[in-house]
Amino acid sequence: GYQKVEFDALGADFKRRGKLFDEALEVLRLAWAGGPVSYKGMDFNAVEVEPRPALSKAPPIWIGGSSPAALERAGKYGDGWCPFFAAPGMSAANRDIAVTSIPDLKERLAKIEEVRQREGRASPFDLSCGPPVKVGFLGNGDVQQYIDALGELVDAGATWISAMVPHGSRSQYIESVLWYGEEVIAKMRG
Repeated sequence: GYQKVEFDALGADFKRRGKLFDEALEVLRLAWAGGPVSYKGMDFNAVEVEPRPALSKAPPIWIGGSSPAALERAGKYGDGWCPFFAAPGMSAANRDIAVTSIPDLKERLAKIEEVRQREGRASPFDLSCGPPVKVGFLGNGDVQQYIDALGELVDAGATWISAMVPHGSRSQYIESVLWYGEEVIAKMRG
């Protein structure tokens, strides 16, 4: 998170958020590996704890954000990365670190890959994001430009695509999802 007011509302230490998150990711990885877990850190202290039920496979961890710390975290602990592109009306805090273009996205992916190599992580890695080009739903906007932008994301390494669907009401949401399926997904498959 980047908004101090949200941390204040929960009584959480904003300045320690990154270190606490990294520690939590370390503990989760240990817990999901199977067997007893011992860990002493800033906020976690466990001696021979055996989390139950044991998992046959750990759930994937996708790291969000576009800051240098988020890139490091994604490479070190993540199974995927969820960046965001700069957009009009974005807060200054987000605008300063947002991905600005497909070449910028590729550069940041390369930084994550450097961290993964340094950490000896060779497992598959997902990239999940939406395109920098926005399309209006229900006939507003240039659908082909949006589809082309999706293709650029896939070419850059995206394995998942996120779509922001308007949802002022349940019926509008359903209508927008159906429109997206017909106007975007069907055309990409065709």
